[in-house]
Amino acid sequence: MKVIACILVLGIAAPAASQTAPSQAPDGVVTIRKKGSTWSFKVVPEGRKTIVVDGKEVEIDVPQTLHVAYAADEPHAEPIIGSNHATFTVTAENESRTAYLYREGKRYQGLLIDPTGEELNGIQKVLLEQFYQFDLDFPGGSWEELAKLLRDRLAAAYEQQFPEFLKPFLPAKVDIEISPDTAHHARYPAIQARSVTLALLRRFGPGPLVDGKNDSVPRVVEKGDKGIELVMDIRKSLSHHVLLDHNTLVELEVAFYNLGSKAGLPGADHVVALFELAWKARGGPLFAKVKYHPETKTLMVQGTSEELAAGDKVFATLTGNPAPVEPTANPFESINQHLQKIAELIKKQTETKEAKDK
Repeated sequence: MKVIACILVLGIAAPAASQTAPSQAPDGVVTIRKKGSTWSFKVVPEGRKTIVVDGKEVEIDVPQTLHVAYAADEPHAEPIIGSNHATFTVTAENESRTAYLYREGKRYQGLLIDPTGEELNGIQKVLLEQFYQFDLDFPGGSWEELAKLLRDRLAAAYEQQFPEFLKPFLPAKVDIEISPDTAHHARYPAIQARSVTLALLRRFGPGPLVDGKNDSVPRVVEKGDKGIELVMDIRKSLSHHVLLDHNTLVELEVAFYNLGSKAGLPGADHVVALFELAWKARGGPLFAKVKYHPETKTLMVQGTSEELAAGDKVFATLTGNPAPVEPTANPFESINQHLQKIAELIKKQTETKEAKDK
């Protein structure tokens, strides 16, 4: 089988580790600008506020709050972060996250306490996928090979680019493991990139996703009768993460191509090379696997429906058979084609009848 080289080159920029010092606005917002994005952070300290309950003013404790707002491709747009909540609109280009940092053992009346820390984990997940930038030189290969390289580059970028502002809230190091939980991993072409993020890679074919591992954390809870009990909280870890392939599939289709069906067909290696060329020309990850049965001169291809359709076109060209017709997105187009043929047939019959009448 011949291997066709395909190199994906993303934008060149300054090394990811070089950053300008973050600026802090008078209202306490810390802004960090990276290539094509602006990140803003703010901490609202713990305090008390007055609310009205049943017509009476009641003072309640307010936990410390961490706000993170992110704007993509708008380096001059300043996210608006209020004193108590983030007011940044969540769209495809920007988003915001808020984490309430409750002190253990303290009661916060009137507020929903989240003991699992999902909010802080959500902030870290966004940072891992969109904030930390790294260089990548991948020669091409399986998901496992790509994931190992991504894991090392991302862990190093995390340590080098970890914002000073976040050190009181998130661990300085993360442990990232690779998830093999899939039936069919993709194959990826060569990738060369500078200052790339996981989210940017997803736009060009690879589908790396990061998720926190589940941790069991013991916690002492005071019961109504003043007794205590030990409970186990299941929460997303802030120091242990899993790298997953978003392009993984569970099932693939199968097709057979008989190379002995027509004299003069090229050998199996050449046919497979043409298949590979057609698959890589489509862009994105490859799932197709090929096996050859020499006794019957038959190729078995296991792949996605799009890959099998591309293989059908190649084989139709080699054998001289009509290429298969791709299904159209317009359900009425095939009906219109049949009506057009009927109209042409009626016109021809009419012309023939008129010629006989003359």
